[in-house]
Amino acid sequence: MSELSALVSELLRDVDAYTVPSPADRDARAKLDANESPFPLPPEIRAELARHLAAAEIHRYPDPAHHDLRALVAGELEIAPGRLAFGHGSNELVVQLCQAYSRPRDGAARAAVLYPAPSFVYYRSAALAAGVEPFEVDLTPDFQLDIDMLARGIANHRPNIIFFARPNNPTGTLWSRDAIEQTITDHPDTMIVVDEAYIEFGGDSFVDLLPALPNLVLLRTFSKVGLAGLRIGYLAASPDIVGEIGKVCPPYNIGILNQLAAEYLLANHRDLLLLRATAVAAERDRLFDSLSEMAHLTVYESAANMLLICLADAEHVWRELGTRGIRVRRFPGHKRLDPYIRVTVGTPEENALFLDALQEILG
Repeated sequence: MSELSALVSELLRDVDAYTVPSPADRDARAKLDANESPFPLPPEIRAELARHLAAAEIHRYPDPAHHDLRALVAGELEIAPGRLAFGHGSNELVVQLCQAYSRPRDGAARAAVLYPAPSFVYYRSAALAAGVEPFEVDLTPDFQLDIDMLARGIANHRPNIIFFARPNNPTGTLWSRDAIEQTITDHPDTMIVVDEAYIEFGGDSFVDLLPALPNLVLLRTFSKVGLAGLRIGYLAASPDIVGEIGKVCPPYNIGILNQLAAEYLLANHRDLLLLRATAVAAERDRLFDSLSEMAHLTVYESAANMLLICLADAEHVWRELGTRGIRVRRFPGHKRLDPYIRVTVGTPEENALFLDALQEILG
């Protein structure tokens, strides 16, 4: 260990950086591994956007308060603009929540965050980066919330924050609204974050509960509906929570081109983005039906833009798909997910390529 290595946080020393396993063949015919939209912007909208961005004053700093973007999102959600905070992707906001609310409970050495698992891996990374201790509560065998284990986890670890991804990544499951709402009301001194990154593909939002529940935080992103390259996410919460996030938010955290592009597309082409999300959800259901008819695998119902598939030899299938130019997500060494692959719903053509290749590999 070098002298500088000795200065790395103890919580981070045994943690791997966030990576996405990729097969040897990097030329993808179907890129189905990152939960992105499969649809590029139409050429005419790209041209419109280019003309709009050409007027950007990139010699100036971007708007640090994201006024125009804030107004658009507040209007869509029908909430006050002061209830919103914006991040460089929703990932940044996860870290900021952990940083801002990191005071240990009485008698504890460190603050704790808790989340059901398997779920979004960055909850753990963000907690560790903020010096907060993460705790996982196992889901049931079919990836639903285990209410009793959740209650024990809360009692044992007294978390400052609980993260619920709804719909969940990577399982696609839509956890019980009643169970989460009960958790929010039973623990008013705990921040409950409902991560709605995949809300456009299925499920019901908790946004209607924001006025009545001051410990509720919603996370959203534009990444899943076709704007992943802009890296813009936001949270909706009480003005008090938004104020605390502002204390740890880096100055000018969203670039001017990113802001202008998001504002323009949301103001002028939001309907197209939502229509394409609806198309992805319909294609997901067709893909699920086709997979359900295949032997040698188990596929799980999903309310997101992905499907989780259990296989006898996930490593072999993942590599064979890769040699055919089809990239899906693999979870090597994960205690629950090692036998699984996750496939992002693509275009009808991409999904057909995937199904044909999978059928060929499985025989």
